[in-house]
Amino acid sequence: MHTNADRYVLIVVLAVAGGCGGGGSGTSGPGAQPGGVVTGPVAQTLPEDALAISFPLAHAAYNSSSVTVSGYLNHSEFAEMSVTVATGTTQESADIDGRGHFVVPDVPLTTQGANAIIEVTATHPDRGSTRRSLALSRQPDLALIVDMQLDASRGRVVAIDRDTASVVSIDLADGLREMLSGAFVGSGVPLFQPVSLALDATRNRAYVVDEAQSAVLEIDLANGERSKLMESLRRARVAFDPVDRTVVVADRESQNFTLTRIDPVTGVQTQVSGPGMGAIAHLPRVTVFDLDLTFNRAIIADGSSLEGYGIDLNTGRATRLLGRTFRPAPFPVYYDDLAMHNGTAYIVNSRIPTVVSITLSNGYHSMVSNPGTYPSQGPPLGTGPTLYGPRAVALDEANERLIVADNHLGSVFGVETGTGNRTLLADQGVGDGVHLRSAAGLAVSTDPFRLFAAGHRVAMGVEFDLATGDRQLLFGESDPAGTAAPAAVALAVDVQETVAYYAVGDSRAGRLFAIDFSGEIPTGVSGAERGTGPPLGVIVDIELDLARRTAYVLDADEAALLAVDLDTGDRRIVSDSIVGVGERMGFPVAMALDMENDRAFVSIVDNASIHEINLATGDRDVIASLDVCRGASIDAVGDLAFDASGGRLLMLDPHRLRILS
Repeated sequence: MHTNADRYVLIVVLAVAGGCGGGGSGTSGPGAQPGGVVTGPVAQTLPEDALAISFPLAHAAYNSSSVTVSGYLNHSEFAEMSVTVATGTTQESADIDGRGHFVVPDVPLTTQGANAIIEVTATHPDRGSTRRSLALSRQPDLALIVDMQLDASRGRVVAIDRDTASVVSIDLADGLREMLSGAFVGSGVPLFQPVSLALDATRNRAYVVDEAQSAVLEIDLANGERSKLMESLRRARVAFDPVDRTVVVADRESQNFTLTRIDPVTGVQTQVSGPGMGAIAHLPRVTVFDLDLTFNRAIIADGSSLEGYGIDLNTGRATRLLGRTFRPAPFPVYYDDLAMHNGTAYIVNSRIPTVVSITLSNGYHSMVSNPGTYPSQGPPLGTGPTLYGPRAVALDEANERLIVADNHLGSVFGVETGTGNRTLLADQGVGDGVHLRSAAGLAVSTDPFRLFAAGHRVAMGVEFDLATGDRQLLFGESDPAGTAAPAAVALAVDVQETVAYYAVGDSRAGRLFAIDFSGEIPTGVSGAERGTGPPLGVIVDIELDLARRTAYVLDADEAALLAVDLDTGDRRIVSDSIVGVGERMGFPVAMALDMENDRAFVSIVDNASIHEINLATGDRDVIASLDVCRGASIDAVGDLAFDASGGRLLMLDPHRLRILS
C-alpha cells in the first residue's frame, strides 16, 4: 500500500476476535531497553506451550495508558480453560472464542521503573495453570520532536513531541528515553499540542507553549506536574533567560507583536517589546525563537517568509537581521528551528536536510553539515548517517556540537560544528538492519509466519523478524546485485519461489511487476502492455492466491477489487460499486486475504473502517469503523495483513508511531 508517511514503519495489530484500541511502538537500536519475558518461581502444572501470547510483542515499547492482550490456547481441552490478565492491582478475564483465541481489551498499564508488568495466566479446572509475565518497555516515542533543549548538568536533552503531546528526555550517553510528562506521567493541566520549549535546568522546570490551549505551561520535570503560567496567547514561542531567571515569551496577536518577561516564582510580567516599544513592522508569525545572550537580545524569525529580527532585551528595539531581500543568502534557508551562540544562528529545516550557520552581524551563511541526501543539496559535508527531516536543534557548547532531531527517521544526532560529522545518539528503530524511510505496504507468509514490507521513496523490499524487530534487505537500495527496482506502491510475496510482486502507476498507467529476491531485473506481469480486461489505475495493495495463480489488486481510483491472472495478465472486477452489494468502499487503502474462508478485508479511509468482501459474490460488510469498534477508536487505517494462525489482522497506522490492538 502507498502511504505518504515520512516516518518509520509502524505495525498495528487488530485482533479479529476482539475489537480495537491499545497503543505502543517498537524500540531497539541506540537507546533501546526493550521489555521481555520475566521468569520467576511460578508453579506451572499445565505445559508451558499451552499458552501462547500473540500481543503485546515482548521486544517493543508501549506508550499509552492501556494495551490489548491477545493470544491462543494450545490445548485440546481449551473450551474448559480460562485466561486472566493481571497488571498492578487490576485483574481481568479474557474472552475466548471457539478456536481457543482470546483477547482482553484496554488492560491498564502500571509503570514500575522503565517497564510495565503484565501477567497472563491460563487455568484448567483439573489440570492446573501456566503463567507468562511480560515486562513491557515504557520508553516513549520520538514521533514529532518540534523543540528541544540541552540539560548539560544531567547529561540529557529535554524535548517536546507534538504528536504524542509529551515531554521526553534523551540520555546523551546511552540514548535511553524517558517520558517526563505526558499521557501517563504527571497530572494537572493536560498537555495537548506542545510547540515550543524552554528549560530552567537549575529548578528542573520546563516551560512549554501549548498551542491548543493558547498558554504557557510550567512543568515540574521531577514528577511531570503541569500548571498554567501565562494564558491568552496566539502564536507564541518561549525561551528561558538564565541570567535573571525569567521566562521570555514572544507572541503575535493580529498585527501586534509582544515580548514579555515572566518571573516564574512570583508570576510578575514585564513587557519588553510591543506597540510603541520598537515595534516590528511586519512579521506574519513567529516560528523560531531563541536568546542571544552575548548581545543581550532575542532572535525571532518566521520560517516561511524568512524574515528575522533581533530585539534588544533592555530597550525593546527591533533590528532586522534576516530576509529574502536583506543580505540575501547564497542558498535558500528556511527555519524550522535555530540555536544561538555568540551571534551565530545554527538553523535546521525539514525541507532541505542540512545544517546551516548564519553570522548575524554580516548575514554570512555557511554550511555546517550536508549529508547530500538529494542531488540538489550540492556537495556533501561531513561524514556519518544521512539526515532526511531535521526539525529541532540544540547547542552542546562544551562538546562543540549540535544536537539535531530528525523527525523523518525518528532519530537524534550529534553534529560537530567544526567538521559537520554526524553521529547517531538515539533512535526508536525496531531492531537492527536497513531502515525503511517510507512504507508502501506489508505482505505476510505463513508456516512459518513471515512479514515483509516495501519502501516507496527508496525502492526496496525488507523482511522483518517479529521476535526482535530486525530487518533484512531482500531487493532494492544497497543490495549486492544493485537492483534498480521502480518505487513500489504495494507488495505481495511468493516465499516458495522467492519472488516479490509489486505495483507502480497512477490513474492512467497502473502496472504489476515481479522481481526475484536475488535481485534480477523486474518483469511485467499485467498492465497496458500485457493482459486484457479493465485497466489498472491507482493500485494501493496486492494479495496473492497462489493456488489459483491469481493476484488480487485493490484500485483506489475506481474503489474496486480486481483479480489478475499471474500467467496471462488478464484482469476482472471482483467487487466495486456495481459488482456486489453492501456499503460502497469509498476510498480503499489496503486489503488482506483469508482464502480459507474465501474473503478479503479492505481498509477504507472513510470513517476509518474495515470491510469484509465475499470473493465469490463481491458482497461487502463493515466489520470495524469509528462506529463499529470496542475500546479505543481507530484513528487512521493503513495497510492490512491477515495472520490465519493467530486469528488477527496486522494494520499499518500511517499517521502515528504506535501499536494498536
